[in-house]
Amino acid sequence: MITNLDLERLFQAAKKEGEVLVADLPKGLLERAGFNASTFGNFRYAAIYLIYDGKRYKLKYIFDGDWKGAYYETPRDVGGVENFLTIIENYLLFFVGERA
Repeated sequence: MITNLDLERLFQAAKKEGEVLVADLPKGLLERAGFNASTFGNFRYAAIYLIYDGKRYKLKYIFDGDWKGAYYETPRDVGGVENFLTIIENYLLFFVGERA
């Protein structure tokens, strides 16, 4: 179970470091977590980072290790802060579940 404290620590780490890994998920688990992968072609996995650019938080997706093709999402892109938090929580749940 992911707690608010876990999320708070993640956001604090991103603010301090600039970027922190949220999850590294195979395509199938990423889709089960709610990500629409259909527009991103054929990839095997995505590393998802929470980044802080000095003004706002974003999610950065790196598909199959290709940093040049990074995709970014902001809370605004996903319908607001609550949805953004839910997305991060889902990724954490799948990531922790896969490693257990």
